[in-house]
Amino acid sequence: AVALLPRRFKVVIVGDGKQRGELRKWLRQPRLRGRAHWPGPLPRESLLATYPLFDVFVLPSVTCPPSPEQFGCVLAEAMACGVPVIGSDSGAIPETIGDAGLIVPEGDPEALAEAILRMSNDEELRCRVVRHGLAKFSRSYSCQAYARAIARLLEIP
Repeated sequence: AVALLPRRFKVVIVGDGKQRGELRKWLRQPRLRGRAHWPGPLPRESLLATYPLFDVFVLPSVTCPPSPEQFGCVLAEAMACGVPVIGSDSGAIPETIGDAGLIVPEGDPEALAEAILRMSNDEELRCRVVRHGLAKFSRSYSCQAYARAIARLLEIP
């Protein structure tokens, strides 16, 4: 998707995994030179400090049987930091995002590039999804929200 966007767009890929060799090869493509950065895995504190630096947070997961993408804690963390989110329609990502971001079909780089452009160019959309993301985090994913859910489950007033 980054290769389809204007050169002003850059991507930071955080994490590590079995496909690191493929990723290194991908990062060497001429059209991505100077636009794609891979710091590898980051400690949790560094990751949390990094979210506010992003214009948009993207989780473009692709379903890998037998397990689709689960909750996507990184989406909730980005929302808590006031960062607009975009995710694929893999597993629980759409439910995690709800109205607090954009959902694209998994494995569709054109749709992802279009969503990134839309988020970049539409200030009203950005403001709305940031506002909804902050509210969703507070309502559903914060420590207080979890405490309320457990209290309800245990029927504690």
